[in-house]
Amino acid sequence: MCNVLDVAWIICPRTPPQPILACSGCGTTRRFRSSGKLRLNANGKALDGWLIYRCVQCDQTWNRSILRRKKLREIEPAMLLALQASEPALVRSIEFDVPGLRQITGSVEQFSDATVRKVIRSATGRPWSQVKISLTVVQPSSLRLDRMLASQLGRSRTQIHALAASGHLRVSGGGERSLKRAVQDGTCITIALSGIEQADALAQAAMTCCSDMAQRP
Repeated sequence: MCNVLDVAWIICPRTPPQPILACSGCGTTRRFRSSGKLRLNANGKALDGWLIYRCVQCDQTWNRSILRRKKLREIEPAMLLALQASEPALVRSIEFDVPGLRQITGSVEQFSDATVRKVIRSATGRPWSQVKISLTVVQPSSLRLDRMLASQLGRSRTQIHALAASGHLRVSGGGERSLKRAVQDGTCITIALSGIEQADALAQAAMTCCSDMAQRP
């Protein structure tokens, strides 16, 4: 009988991507961070809107266009209220729209800091023979899968790759190569515990929330 510890890890990136732009205040290229504030301007029956960014060095502003001559009747009332209030969930969805940001600016820096929340989905009778980890990535992140697993499971990255090479650790949709890539929503990791040193500690770490992933700018 296979006793499985099934957990979900919800990964929430902390620092939004920052475009690299020519800053008129600094006279060189700088990273610009989101202010979290939306600005709207009515032009007759149309609306323009921007997300305001600021230079990390001198606070010079840059306006990222999100609406251009959008007719008011085409905007749902709930969306209009969210825009007017700079609703955090809406702002965050815009901040983490990396493809959209790259189309405007070309160069964007992403960060690997994140919080990882763990939820036990099921835990059949112990001792567990297998750990199953399902990832939900709330917004795009540059956090590497091997680095996150090492931090959250109390192992080194070398040990994580050794587990994959031995077949104890498997990653859906890409195998061991996926360990060197950024975390992806929907990824499933399975770990066969038999024969692993300190297997109980690894299983405990898989369901226990650790400190946040660091490396903020």
